[in-house]
Amino acid sequence: MNSNLRRKQELLLDGVEESFKFISLTYRRLLDTLCRDKPDKHDTELMNAVMLDCWVIIDHAKRLRTLLEHTPGLRKTPDLQGFLNSANEIPDFRNHIQRVEDQVWDNAPIGIPVWGSVSWFRLLTEEKFSIQAYVPGRLAKCKGVPVVNPAGREIHGDVDHIELSVETQTINISELIRIIEFLAASFAQAIEEADKEGNRDHNGLLRFEVKVPPAVVRWTHSAFDP
Repeated sequence: MNSNLRRKQELLLDGVEESFKFISLTYRRLLDTLCRDKPDKHDTELMNAVMLDCWVIIDHAKRLRTLLEHTPGLRKTPDLQGFLNSANEIPDFRNHIQRVEDQVWDNAPIGIPVWGSVSWFRLLTEEKFSIQAYVPGRLAKCKGVPVVNPAGREIHGDVDHIELSVETQTINISELIRIIEFLAASFAQAIEEADKEGNRDHNGLLRFEVKVPPAVVRWTHSAFDP
Protein backbone atom coordinates (compact mmCIF):
# COMPACT_ATOMS: atom_id res chain seq x y z
CA MET A 1 0.00 0.00 0.00
CA ASN A 2 1.30 3.42 -0.97
CA SER A 3 0.48 5.55 2.10
CA ASN A 4 1.79 8.72 0.44
CA LEU A 5 -0.65 8.30 -2.45
CA ARG A 6 -3.55 7.76 -0.06
CA ARG A 7 -2.55 10.86 1.91
CA LYS A 8 -2.37 12.85 -1.33
CA GLN A 9 -5.94 11.84 -2.08
CA GLU A 10 -7.08 12.83 1.41
CA LEU A 11 -5.45 16.25 1.09
CA LEU A 12 -7.03 16.87 -2.32
CA LEU A 13 -10.45 15.70 -1.14
CA ASP A 14 -10.17 18.13 1.77
CA GLY A 15 -9.11 20.86 -0.65
CA VAL A 16 -12.10 20.26 -2.92
CA GLU A 17 -14.57 20.15 -0.03
CA GLU A 18 -13.15 23.31 1.56
CA SER A 19 -13.27 25.09 -1.81
CA PHE A 20 -16.98 24.29 -2.07
CA LYS A 21 -17.48 25.79 1.41
CA PHE A 22 -15.40 28.90 0.68
CA ILE A 23 -17.34 29.61 -2.51
CA SER A 24 -20.73 29.06 -0.85
CA LEU A 25 -19.83 31.27 2.11
CA THR A 26 -18.60 34.08 -0.15
CA TYR A 27 -21.74 34.01 -2.28
CA ARG A 28 -24.02 34.10 0.78
CA ARG A 29 -22.08 37.13 2.00
CA LEU A 30 -22.44 38.75 -1.43
CA LEU A 31 -26.20 38.17 -1.44
CA ASP A 32 -26.53 39.54 2.10
CA THR A 33 -24.92 42.77 0.95
CA LEU A 34 -26.99 43.17 -2.21
CA CYS A 35 -30.26 42.14 -0.49
CA ARG A 36 -30.16 45.12 1.85
CA ASP A 37 -33.17 47.38 1.53
CA LYS A 38 -31.16 50.16 -0.06
CA PRO A 39 -27.51 49.23 -0.64
CA ASP A 40 -25.76 52.59 -0.88
CA LYS A 41 -23.70 52.58 -4.06
CA HIS A 42 -21.97 55.70 -2.76
CA ASP A 43 -20.64 53.61 0.14
CA THR A 44 -17.39 52.64 -1.57
CA GLU A 45 -16.34 50.29 1.24
CA LEU A 46 -19.58 48.35 0.92
CA MET A 47 -19.46 48.18 -2.88
CA ASN A 48 -15.78 47.29 -2.91
CA ALA A 49 -16.72 44.33 -0.72
CA VAL A 50 -19.16 43.32 -3.49
CA MET A 51 -16.39 43.52 -6.10
CA LEU A 52 -14.01 41.60 -3.86
CA ASP A 53 -16.48 38.77 -3.28
CA CYS A 54 -17.07 38.40 -7.04
CA TRP A 55 -13.33 38.13 -7.64
CA VAL A 56 -12.90 35.65 -4.77
CA ILE A 57 -15.59 33.35 -6.21
CA ILE A 58 -13.99 33.33 -9.66
CA ASP A 59 -10.54 32.70 -8.26
CA HIS A 60 -11.72 29.75 -6.15
CA ALA A 61 -13.72 28.33 -9.08
CA LYS A 62 -10.51 28.23 -11.14
CA ARG A 63 -8.65 26.55 -8.28
CA LEU A 64 -11.51 24.08 -7.75
CA ARG A 65 -11.20 22.87 -11.33
CA THR A 66 -7.45 22.30 -10.85
CA LEU A 67 -8.05 20.32 -7.64
CA LEU A 68 -10.66 18.10 -9.32
CA GLU A 69 -8.37 17.40 -12.26
CA HIS A 70 -5.59 16.20 -9.95
CA THR A 71 -7.64 14.20 -7.44
CA PRO A 72 -6.56 10.52 -7.62
CA GLY A 73 -9.37 7.98 -7.58
CA LEU A 74 -11.88 10.32 -9.22
CA ARG A 75 -13.03 8.69 -12.44
CA LYS A 76 -12.99 11.14 -15.33
CA THR A 77 -16.24 10.17 -17.01
CA PRO A 78 -17.09 11.84 -20.34
CA ASP A 79 -19.69 14.01 -18.57
CA LEU A 80 -17.26 15.11 -15.85
CA GLN A 81 -14.55 15.77 -18.41
CA GLY A 82 -17.06 17.81 -20.39
CA PHE A 83 -17.73 19.89 -17.28
CA LEU A 84 -14.00 20.35 -16.62
CA ASN A 85 -13.45 21.39 -20.23
CA SER A 86 -16.31 23.89 -19.95
CA ALA A 87 -15.00 25.19 -16.64
CA ASN A 88 -11.69 25.80 -18.34
CA GLU A 89 -13.48 28.57 -20.23
CA ILE A 90 -13.80 30.62 -17.04
CA PRO A 91 -11.99 33.78 -18.12
CA ASP A 92 -8.77 34.15 -16.16
CA PHE A 93 -9.29 37.72 -15.03
CA ARG A 94 -6.04 37.45 -13.07
CA ASN A 95 -4.24 37.42 -16.40
CA HIS A 96 -5.88 40.77 -17.12
CA ILE A 97 -4.34 42.20 -13.95
CA GLN A 98 -0.95 40.70 -14.76
CA ARG A 99 -1.06 42.56 -18.10
CA VAL A 100 -2.42 45.72 -16.51
CA GLU A 101 0.26 48.02 -17.91
CA ASP A 102 -0.77 47.21 -21.49
CA GLN A 103 -4.48 47.02 -20.62
CA VAL A 104 -4.59 50.51 -19.11
CA TRP A 105 -3.35 52.05 -22.36
CA ASP A 106 -5.90 50.05 -24.35
CA ASN A 107 -8.77 50.86 -21.98
CA ALA A 108 -8.03 54.53 -21.34
CA PRO A 109 -9.94 55.79 -24.42
CA ILE A 110 -13.09 53.83 -23.51
CA GLY A 111 -12.91 54.23 -19.72
CA ILE A 112 -13.19 50.57 -18.64
CA PRO A 113 -12.10 50.20 -14.97
CA VAL A 114 -9.08 48.01 -14.19
CA TRP A 115 -11.11 45.80 -11.82
CA GLY A 116 -14.16 45.69 -14.09
CA SER A 117 -17.77 46.35 -13.14
CA VAL A 118 -20.60 44.39 -11.56
CA SER A 119 -24.34 44.39 -12.31
CA TRP A 120 -27.26 42.45 -10.87
CA PHE A 121 -31.01 41.83 -11.00
CA ARG A 122 -33.08 43.00 -8.01
CA LEU A 123 -36.72 41.97 -7.52
CA LEU A 124 -38.62 44.86 -5.90
CA THR A 125 -42.20 43.55 -5.92
CA GLU A 126 -44.05 40.78 -7.71
CA GLU A 127 -44.40 43.11 -10.70
CA LYS A 128 -41.35 45.36 -10.48
CA PHE A 129 -37.63 44.82 -10.69
CA SER A 130 -34.51 46.87 -11.23
CA ILE A 131 -31.14 46.36 -12.85
CA GLN A 132 -28.36 47.82 -10.74
CA ALA A 133 -24.68 48.25 -11.47
CA TYR A 134 -21.52 49.46 -9.80
CA VAL A 135 -18.46 50.82 -11.58
CA PRO A 136 -15.56 51.41 -9.18
CA GLY A 137 -13.08 54.25 -9.43
CA ARG A 138 -13.14 57.92 -10.34
CA LEU A 139 -16.04 59.41 -12.24
CA ALA A 140 -15.15 59.50 -15.93
CA LYS A 141 -16.69 59.14 -19.34
CA CYS A 142 -17.17 55.52 -20.30
CA LYS A 143 -18.25 54.09 -23.65
CA GLY A 144 -20.72 51.58 -22.33
CA VAL A 145 -20.76 49.45 -19.18
CA PRO A 146 -22.12 45.88 -19.53
CA VAL A 147 -25.31 45.27 -17.54
CA VAL A 148 -27.19 42.05 -16.97
CA ASN A 149 -30.16 41.28 -19.21
CA PRO A 150 -32.69 39.07 -17.34
CA ALA A 151 -34.98 38.55 -20.35
CA GLY A 152 -35.89 34.90 -20.74
CA ARG A 153 -33.97 33.83 -17.64
CA GLU A 154 -35.32 31.99 -14.63
CA ILE A 155 -35.13 34.06 -11.44
CA HIS A 156 -34.08 32.25 -8.26
CA GLY A 157 -34.35 34.95 -5.62
CA ASP A 158 -34.75 38.62 -4.78
CA VAL A 159 -31.20 39.18 -6.05
CA ASP A 160 -29.97 37.06 -8.94
CA HIS A 161 -27.83 37.00 -12.08
CA ILE A 162 -24.92 38.87 -10.57
CA GLU A 163 -22.46 39.48 -13.40
CA LEU A 164 -18.84 40.57 -13.25
CA SER A 165 -17.48 42.12 -16.44
CA VAL A 166 -13.81 42.76 -17.18
CA GLU A 167 -12.78 44.12 -20.57
CA THR A 168 -15.03 42.30 -23.06
CA GLN A 169 -15.65 39.22 -20.88
CA THR A 170 -18.52 38.59 -18.49
CA ILE A 171 -19.25 35.84 -15.96
CA ASN A 172 -22.67 35.21 -14.48
CA ILE A 173 -21.64 34.61 -10.86
CA SER A 174 -25.10 33.37 -9.84
CA GLU A 175 -25.22 30.71 -12.57
CA LEU A 176 -21.68 29.64 -11.69
CA ILE A 177 -22.72 29.20 -8.05
CA ARG A 178 -25.68 27.01 -8.99
CA ILE A 179 -23.37 24.77 -11.03
CA ILE A 180 -20.88 24.51 -8.17
CA GLU A 181 -23.62 23.76 -5.62
CA PHE A 182 -24.88 20.91 -7.81
CA LEU A 183 -21.35 19.60 -8.19
CA ALA A 184 -20.73 19.86 -4.42
CA ALA A 185 -23.81 17.74 -3.65
CA SER A 186 -22.84 15.13 -6.26
CA PHE A 187 -19.25 15.04 -4.99
CA ALA A 188 -20.32 14.50 -1.36
CA GLN A 189 -22.76 11.76 -2.35
CA ALA A 190 -20.13 9.97 -4.46
CA ILE A 191 -17.59 10.01 -1.61
CA GLU A 192 -20.15 8.72 0.90
CA GLU A 193 -21.28 5.89 -1.37
CA ALA A 194 -17.73 4.82 -2.28
CA ASP A 195 -16.68 4.78 1.38
CA LYS A 196 -19.77 2.85 2.45
CA GLU A 197 -19.27 0.25 -0.30
CA GLY A 198 -15.54 -0.07 0.41
CA ASN A 199 -14.51 0.95 -3.11
CA ARG A 200 -10.76 1.13 -2.51
CA ASP A 201 -7.86 -0.14 -4.60
CA HIS A 202 -4.64 -1.86 -3.41
CA ASN A 203 -3.21 1.53 -2.41
CA GLY A 204 -6.23 2.28 -0.23
CA LEU A 205 -7.51 4.94 -2.62
CA LEU A 206 -11.22 5.59 -2.81
CA ARG A 207 -12.52 4.96 -6.31
CA PHE A 208 -15.54 7.10 -7.04
CA GLU A 209 -17.52 8.74 -9.83
CA VAL A 210 -19.23 12.14 -9.73
CA LYS A 211 -22.40 12.32 -11.79
CA VAL A 212 -22.61 15.41 -13.99
CA PRO A 213 -25.62 15.46 -16.33
CA PRO A 214 -25.00 16.93 -19.82
CA ALA A 215 -27.48 19.70 -18.94
CA VAL A 216 -25.01 21.00 -16.34
CA VAL A 217 -22.28 21.18 -18.97
CA ARG A 218 -24.57 23.29 -21.18
CA TRP A 219 -25.44 25.36 -18.13
CA THR A 220 -21.74 25.99 -17.60
CA HIS A 221 -21.42 27.48 -21.07
CA SER A 222 -24.28 29.89 -20.32
CA ALA A 223 -22.58 31.08 -17.13
CA PHE A 224 -19.34 31.94 -18.88
CA ASP A 225 -20.92 33.51 -21.92
CA PRO A 226 -24.10 35.27 -20.72
